[in-house]
Amino acid sequence: MARMLPDYTANPHAAGLINERHLERVVGYVEDARARGARVVELSGRGVNRAARKLAFTLVIDPGEDTALMGNEIFGPVLPVKPYRALEEVIEYINARERPLGLYVYGRDARLVERVLKGTIAGGVSINTAAVHAAVPSLPFGGIGMSGMGRHHGFEGFLAFSHQKSVFRSGLGFMPSLLYPPYGRTLDRILDWILK
Repeated sequence: MARMLPDYTANPHAAGLINERHLERVVGYVEDARARGARVVELSGRGVNRAARKLAFTLVIDPGEDTALMGNEIFGPVLPVKPYRALEEVIEYINARERPLGLYVYGRDARLVERVLKGTIAGGVSINTAAVHAAVPSLPFGGIGMSGMGRHHGFEGFLAFSHQKSVFRSGLGFMPSLLYPPYGRTLDRILDWILK
């Protein structure tokens, strides 16, 4: 990260947050996690550049479940990192919560990555990177459950924003009158014959 964007907060190629309110919201998430005992590591940049609405690209190591960071969508250069001992812990952790909009899986073992993919549900997944699946126009993007419903981008987006009209046309051109009340002896005989 330091090689790619040596000073994230001062680099003109790094995007700032959309407005001051969102900058303060994300800074508040990081400060809340720090105050509750999480380790905060700035990978690139220093602190907050309020004029450019940027904060350092930051990892928050092992934030508690009661932190604002873990209870809200972030939409900023902050990545919470939860430690684990066994992959099954990860899958159980993800599945015990609301479906995430994005799931980021890092690893070189294709079998382990595949276990995470098959064992969890998320709006979209990026492997060995973060959020890039949302930037590829040909991939459908959207959430599931609390993270949203429906897809946009690509062909799936076309389907989502199109209305397919259902039309049923009877091949008979009419419905036989014996299917409508009042029912009579003819229908009783037909049903008796079918049921025998």
